[in-house]
Amino acid sequence: MVRKGLIGLVVLVIILPFTTATDWYVRPIGGSYGNEDGSDYDNAFDGIENVVWGAGGVDSGDTLYICGTHIHTYDASFPSSQPPILNLVSGSPGNPTIIRGDCPGDSGIVWGAAYPAYRPWTFEGNDTYSTNTNSGNHPRGNVFEDPSGSTATLLNPQTSIQECKDNPGSFYTNKTIMYVHRNDGADPTGTVAVGRIGYRFNARGSSYINFINLTFINWYASFGFKNGEHHLTWIGCEFKWHEGAAIEFRANNNIHDMVITGCTASYGRDGFYAVDGPAGTGLYNFEWTNNTVHHMGYPTNWYSDGDRHCIATQDAHNGVISGNEVYACQSGLVFYANNADQIITNITVKNNYIHDVEPGTHGISFRGDGVNAGENKGNKIYNNIVTGCEMGIYVKYGYNIDVFNNVIYDCNWGIDAAGTQGQPDSPKVTFKNNIVLNSRTYHFRVTSANPEGHYLVNADYNLYYPISGKQFYIGDNWGKAGQSIIETDFSGWQAISKAGCTFDPHSIVADPLFVDPANGDFHLQAGSPAIDMGIDVGLAHDFEGNPIPIGAGPDIGAFEYDSGVVNCSVEGDLNNDCIVDINDLVIITSDFGKTSGFDLRADIDSNNIIDIFDIVFVASRFS
Repeated sequence: MVRKGLIGLVVLVIILPFTTATDWYVRPIGGSYGNEDGSDYDNAFDGIENVVWGAGGVDSGDTLYICGTHIHTYDASFPSSQPPILNLVSGSPGNPTIIRGDCPGDSGIVWGAAYPAYRPWTFEGNDTYSTNTNSGNHPRGNVFEDPSGSTATLLNPQTSIQECKDNPGSFYTNKTIMYVHRNDGADPTGTVAVGRIGYRFNARGSSYINFINLTFINWYASFGFKNGEHHLTWIGCEFKWHEGAAIEFRANNNIHDMVITGCTASYGRDGFYAVDGPAGTGLYNFEWTNNTVHHMGYPTNWYSDGDRHCIATQDAHNGVISGNEVYACQSGLVFYANNADQIITNITVKNNYIHDVEPGTHGISFRGDGVNAGENKGNKIYNNIVTGCEMGIYVKYGYNIDVFNNVIYDCNWGIDAAGTQGQPDSPKVTFKNNIVLNSRTYHFRVTSANPEGHYLVNADYNLYYPISGKQFYIGDNWGKAGQSIIETDFSGWQAISKAGCTFDPHSIVADPLFVDPANGDFHLQAGSPAIDMGIDVGLAHDFEGNPIPIGAGPDIGAFEYDSGVVNCSVEGDLNNDCIVDINDLVIITSDFGKTSGFDLRADIDSNNIIDIFDIVFVASRFS
């Protein structure tokens, strides 16, 4: 029976926000779509450049469905005109403007590359054709053969006209003329798209806009924000072959409340990146969750220099980086403050899977290089899995950073903590409940330019395995006359006495008995010495959202051993107590309306929003 109070709650939620927002539709240019007034799919706007924005069209709080594949044909002459820039309209709190790519049966794909048609292609011999170009609009790479949907063949850059002629599937530009040699030697007209001259959205200075399930291909200058934008959200979007970052926040003007969730970025220069915020004005209040970012800096001949991070921030604070999988990048997750007036404060990095980044780089890195990096506090790293890196976790000049319940596997160095004389109390690291396995050189390395008593290492309740000689290192007054260096095995590490430091008195050396670490399964098997051997560090859930503890105490590592958990298999039983009741409903109502940062159990239909469907699903199954 459904209780009377519950019925009132459900009715209240059902009649909550009601708006008069309008749905609009746009299809690829050149079609014949009825009235072409955007009112529905059959009468869609003819091309993105013909969408009406503002009064009489897509206005604040409306939804625009982008349907089909949109590739611009650039038939203007350089440099008198620019690629089509689409000026978006802001929404309002609780009533965002929505740009969607999940048009039923006709998914939306928008290209930042376009077909050049400002003059005919000229045959140059050897199956090679040319057209005029402009240094400001053509990159080192990003020339595509036969784009279709979100696929294409990339042409390879060459260093001379002759090389282009000699190599099918290539191009060459001298910043005045572009030469193209298709794989089949055919005329490139209408089949070869060139970067930087396609569609762009202008969201500068905007707020309350949601991008949902939309695909961006070869997006140039992607979303390069710098004018105080706020409350923008990307849900389930895909970014591919972007020349800069997939989404970049040039946060020098108080950009905030940016949510990126369930998105994929691949084969670009950087993934999601906030940069250049002086004097603590950088990006703040942000959540980047459950994304997949990989192959940043690929192909390498496009991006031989510069940063190639999966996810990175500079001068950012009050953020959550959670549930992401990142791999094949120069570095995994990087947070840094390069200048004296920059900070890294209150950033939580949790439940991420970082693997197979480039040799010599970091899985998770907090780097405060400025003299005021002592302000870099309140940062936490927990429940992450880091594998196949040079340094699993790298803390350079960090201040009071907590590193809890991570798995660091098959890295050269497990954790490296460094301090500098410019920051007289650095590093300060608390390292507990972590598993460090198969480190090739050091499990734990500490260096500080400061003398003993002017840095802090609080390490305990960890598991290291195996120990192959001197895999622990600490150096104070490091790099200066009178430096003191200890390089030792585990028993020697435990015997070190340094003022204000703790060196793993309760930690253990044992095989953690992972299920299958070589294939990425870091769950604990029955009998693992990590079970119940941790200490309470304030964490309530493990990597998968299971409660901590299960059993007599917290486990070491990112996963609680859960074989003793009852699985009731009752639909709507969110808290697994074998009954569907008000306690399950509270889990949903507590996060109602959220599109990020919610309890994962509450999103029953996995649509990245806690909505009326989730409530009705549970309420209708009350035991």
